[in-house]
Amino acid sequence: MDPTEFIAEQRIQDGIDEGLFDGLPGAGAPIGDIDDKLDQGWWAARFLQNGSAEARRNEVARDQVRLDSALRVVGDHIEARRLLAEHNEKVATCNLLSRRSTLEPLAVVDIEAVMREWHRDRIATRRR
Repeated sequence: MDPTEFIAEQRIQDGIDEGLFDGLPGAGAPIGDIDDKLDQGWWAARFLQNGSAEARRNEVARDQVRLDSALRVVGDHIEARRLLAEHNEKVATCNLLSRRSTLEPLAVVDIEAVMREWHRDRIATRRR
C-alpha cells in the first residue's frame, strides 16, 4: 500500500471511529445501481443528472414560497386545496425524476394540516 492510500484509509477509519459517517442518508441500504453495467462517460451523465435534479428541486422550493404567499390571499377553500394538491404533484414528480440523484427526496405538504391552519387564519381575520 503506497503512503497516500495508507493515509486515505487511515482518515476513513478515523471518521468511522469518531462516528462521522453515522446517520447518513441511505445508511444500511443497498447501493441502488451497484450491479449496473456502466457506459463510458457514466460519471458525466450522472453529474448532469444531479445538476438537473438540483435545478428541479430549487424550482419546487421556490414554488413552496410562492404557495405560502398565494394561500394568504386566496379566499376560497377549494382553490386553496387545489393549489396544495398541485404543489404536491410537483414534489412527487421532482422526487420521481431525482430518484437516481444524490439528493434527499422533498416532503409533500400535509394538505389537511395546512387547510386547518388556513381556516383558522380566515376565522381570526374575520374577528378583527
